[in-house]
Amino acid sequence: MKLLHKLPKLSLSYVLVVPFVTQIFIAVGLTGYWSLRHGQQSIEQLVNQLSSESSKRVEQHLDSYLVRPHKVNYVNARSLEKGLLSRDLRTLGHYFWEQMRVYQDFAFINYADQDGNFIGINRDARNVLQMDIIEPPHLGTYYRYDIDQGKPTKPVTKVPYEPRQEVWYTDAITARKPLWTRIYFWNDDKVMAISSSHPVFNDRQQIIGVVGVDYLLDRINDFLKQLRPSPSASVFILERDGLLVGNSSDERTYTVENNQPKRIKGSESSDRLIRETTQYIIKKYGSLDRIREPKWIKTSIRNHSTFVQVNPWRDQYGLDWLVVIAMPESDFTEQIHRNTQTTILLCAIALIITTSLGLLTARWIARSIDRLNIASSAIAQGDLHQTVQLSQIGELATLAQSFNSMVTQLRASFIALEQTNADLESRVNERTEKLSNALQSLQTAQAQMLQSEKMSSLGQMVAGIAHEINNPVTFISGNLMHADKYANDLMILLALYQKHLPDTIGEIRDYLEECDFEFVSRDLPRLLKSMQEGANRIQSIVLSLRNFSRLDEAQLKTVDLQEGLENTLLLLQHRLKHTSKRQEIKIIKAFQNLPKIECYAGQLNQVFLNLLGNAIDALENINDRPLIIWISTEATDSSAIVRIRDNGQGIPNTTQPKIFDPFFTTKPVGQGTGLGLSIAYQIVVGQHHGALSCTSEMGKGTEFTIDIPIHPV
Repeated sequence: MKLLHKLPKLSLSYVLVVPFVTQIFIAVGLTGYWSLRHGQQSIEQLVNQLSSESSKRVEQHLDSYLVRPHKVNYVNARSLEKGLLSRDLRTLGHYFWEQMRVYQDFAFINYADQDGNFIGINRDARNVLQMDIIEPPHLGTYYRYDIDQGKPTKPVTKVPYEPRQEVWYTDAITARKPLWTRIYFWNDDKVMAISSSHPVFNDRQQIIGVVGVDYLLDRINDFLKQLRPSPSASVFILERDGLLVGNSSDERTYTVENNQPKRIKGSESSDRLIRETTQYIIKKYGSLDRIREPKWIKTSIRNHSTFVQVNPWRDQYGLDWLVVIAMPESDFTEQIHRNTQTTILLCAIALIITTSLGLLTARWIARSIDRLNIASSAIAQGDLHQTVQLSQIGELATLAQSFNSMVTQLRASFIALEQTNADLESRVNERTEKLSNALQSLQTAQAQMLQSEKMSSLGQMVAGIAHEINNPVTFISGNLMHADKYANDLMILLALYQKHLPDTIGEIRDYLEECDFEFVSRDLPRLLKSMQEGANRIQSIVLSLRNFSRLDEAQLKTVDLQEGLENTLLLLQHRLKHTSKRQEIKIIKAFQNLPKIECYAGQLNQVFLNLLGNAIDALENINDRPLIIWISTEATDSSAIVRIRDNGQGIPNTTQPKIFDPFFTTKPVGQGTGLGLSIAYQIVVGQHHGALSCTSEMGKGTEFTIDIPIHPV
């Protein structure tokens, strides 16, 4: 303490100016030092995050963009295998035409069988759909027709074509599974395309044909151009042989020689960054086939430091590509360097100004500093009603006035800010509610549209099949009665011959023994009876199909719900049988007398089909207990109640609140769309003003309860 008292007193100018100038020098020096030291590391982290995010977006886009052809092939192949889709070429053509109208980026949907028959829907450069048909007696040549409402009209051209020798057909036959072909150029449009193929099997697992979709790849370039993470960056996709699939630059992925397109390799690209990046990767790893995991590289390309991200991407159908992102470091450092120079210049200017002003103002602020300090402390503690007494010095008086004005404005600003926060919160809540309602309406409308299209197509197909089956069955059933009578008359006639002519000729007696006439006379009536029972069974199935489709019941009708349940069970009978994965599913029905109700019968049949189908799915792969589905009905004064319960694994508690949401599904890709329960809920609650609820317990099973008003609301 004595030493401190002996130190000379420092002037206010020295105390205010020297330490502040020293701090500025130290701050500027440390800032420059740490900027130089850690700037590069920050840039690398930023580039790494950008490239990783860009790679993920490319992979997500490829996953969603390239899975659609195989989904369509899967649906078409399964429909052909299960007989849900007729193999009549013109019926298939109409069905493919409907699909091409939905999927605008499909160039071609086709089907060819092992006899050389072929049907396809082509989309030309004008986005006009045309139908190609190969059928006897013109095998080996397809005839292209214009289309009106899904039906061929006038022929446009004919071209020699053997589908069974095409790569999309032969590769699928050889592999016996879905796959992609190599990339090729679509017709003469100089647009790269790729074909997805899916073999079609019969009940004996023999291939009877192949369905395929030709898919254009030009939209990949459009997506990569929008994705470019920095001004000079390049995002491009390579096959393992080095050929370009797409890129973010304006350069084409092919050249034209003799008016014929030819694909180019990334190492031969006219884009210098793409070319030199590809050459560097090949040189570093020897071959693109060796890259099996993501690579992060910093190297020098075009004499500039460049960051390179290489991510392998592959799918289950045979595609194996590399997603490459090359970003020059200068895209990020140039602005940083300019900002650093500007910061240093501003710090130097601030240093000069601060030193000058400090020397000029230090002697004028001493007497007012205490008053300002006290007022500032009070304001910092929340007292916004402080004022500072004006000084006799003009500058300090102005400062005091400014301070008082600042306090007044700050007080007003706090009040306005509180009001603004309240208004903003109210607007945000209102806008959030509107957006939520709009999203729910959009999802509901989308689900209704899909349901309408699906039921329309299914109803037309089922009604057509039922009509085609019913005609020959009616003919057979009607003639069996006469055949039985004729056979009975012949038996009586032969009995009379044996009675009145017991001594038959030897040759007749030998033939009677050879053909075992006694057995034939006993078995023929039984054979005719079994044929009659089979015909009656087919007629019953046809009637169930027609009742289930209910194309004539678009309006409210009075129907029997239990009849709809029985028809649905008949259609699902094949799924209840014993399989290699599980035992047979037992159906236990507890039906009470239900009054007939007014409803949309076809829509309720779809609800029953969805719920029973889900119950069967829930019992797949269960072998530790008997498999049972309970169906019960009961009636109250105002409604009819249907309960469908299974003894499957149940639904997790975390999943139950989401099961009625559109597009929510827990099934693997290709086995469910997530619309079944959402559409069922819309039909029961939205269309019939009823209730659809679910109760489930893990390990014990799930029960769905349908409550339908007897009379419409």
